[in-house]
Amino acid sequence: MSSLLNKLTIVLPTKNRPDWIKRVLLYYSENNFSGKLLILDSSEIKIYDKIKNLKNYYQDLKIELKHMPNMNCEKSIYSASSSINSQYCIFLADDDILLVQGLEESLSFLETNNDYVGAIGIGYMISTLNNKAFGKINNVTTYNLNGYEDEDSFTRIRNFLNDVNNTSFAMLRSNFFINGYKKIMEIDEYYQSHIFGELIQSLYYIYSGRIKKINVDYLVRQ
Repeated sequence: MSSLLNKLTIVLPTKNRPDWIKRVLLYYSENNFSGKLLILDSSEIKIYDKIKNLKNYYQDLKIELKHMPNMNCEKSIYSASSSINSQYCIFLADDDILLVQGLEESLSFLETNNDYVGAIGIGYMISTLNNKAFGKINNVTTYNLNGYEDEDSFTRIRNFLNDVNNTSFAMLRSNFFINGYKKIMEIDEYYQSHIFGELIQSLYYIYSGRIKKINVDYLVRQ
């Protein structure tokens, strides 16, 4: 497994979904992920205790678990940003999986292309029987993820606005990742967790620099 993964933090907010966290941790344990998993848990205390037990079980993983009660996803990430001390960072929803090969290739690209702020790969959307974390997969479709590689920032923004696409799943240099959530904190809390938060964050990333689209399987969403 590439040592580049040691330079990455996966930020994983969650609330009252221990089965999904178990699936995520099982995947990264089985695939020898050597980066950091920063789990931000807004669950009630009895669910938090279950996730704490999962953290203790997966001793092979580098897990930092924080209890963030009564915080939305965006606020919990920004509040925990002082725990991000890696060179690169990426957001992961608790019912999704970022594929290790895609992470490695994105890291490899960013290490040798300092004029890019981020990288992203190919996405898929799955559904499972009864929408269970460990249910049988019964459908797979593509999930559109775009890169923005024009040198001119206004061209990147124009292309984004002509075909609005979520850049939340891009791997980013950590200073840009943190500043993206800082921008979200500047708007009313109601809109932070809705499309306006993602829109402001995406515009900031795309204005700040180029995001490379890499031809590698990268994200599985559910």
